[in-house]
Amino acid sequence: MYGTGTTYYVQAGYKLKDNLIGKTTLMPYASLQHSDFERLNQSVNFWDMGVTWLLSGQNSKVTVSYQNHPVYNNAGDKITTKNAVLLQYQVSL
Repeated sequence: MYGTGTTYYVQAGYKLKDNLIGKTTLMPYASLQHSDFERLNQSVNFWDMGVTWLLSGQNSKVTVSYQNHPVYNNAGDKITTKNAVLLQYQVSL
């Protein structure tokens, strides 16, 4: 999220031992963004957590994550939160 104001962001992850699943391993992670934007009447808290399956180090990986973020109306009031589950695959050549 972008806007005029103050934003704090923290992220943490931990790579589990090598060869946990055959020749692959897992890396769980979580992140949180807290923002106070001038246009909004309440603070923004956006969080994300998931696990990355490292198939070939950082060269080939699959990530599944869960996100939760607020939704605001045009007046700047928080009206609800939305959730999302994402699945992504990344390959580096």
